[in-house]
Amino acid sequence: MANAFGSHLYNSQSLGKLAGEVGYSRETYIKHYRDTYDVPAVPPVWMVAEMISFGQLSRWYSGLADRSLRNAIARPLGLPEAVLVPFARHITDIRNICAHHGRLWNRGFLAPPKLAQKPIDLRDTLDQSATQAPAKLYNALVTIGHIIRSVAPNSTWMADVKTLVVTHPTGDVAGMGFPADWLQRSMWQ
Repeated sequence: MANAFGSHLYNSQSLGKLAGEVGYSRETYIKHYRDTYDVPAVPPVWMVAEMISFGQLSRWYSGLADRSLRNAIARPLGLPEAVLVPFARHITDIRNICAHHGRLWNRGFLAPPKLAQKPIDLRDTLDQSATQAPAKLYNALVTIGHIIRSVAPNSTWMADVKTLVVTHPTGDVAGMGFPADWLQRSMWQ
């Protein structure tokens, strides 16, 4: 595993943090693992994935030294790793704002995510002119919608967001970065 990450120091710090969280976890399946196994100290990834924070997951993903591994992870989502890596960091910020009941609707983000150019319906739904800071929420919502659609094609998430925005207007959807013609863009149809 050390070879999968560029920095040995980063790898050992991340593993140490993860091992500490496993050691303190009260989750039944983690307790069972600790009571049953001594080696390895960290349970299999399918167990750890249940308890790892989104921020940690983002850092583990971006810390992969091999770009082909990052692309292999991003491919089922229909995105290149060059888009998914910064988006994972961006969505971590959005998740943290939501988790701490922060203001999200007209917030500006200092690091705008790189915008996807494929697939075409995603490219055409994104606001391609919004590449400078401060980034607004709109492009993140569209990218989240694309990812959800990739893993759950029958999801109504995009329609639910559309209904929420249309039926609960703030008076300023432009404050969230929504372009004037957003309802006509393909992923909102």
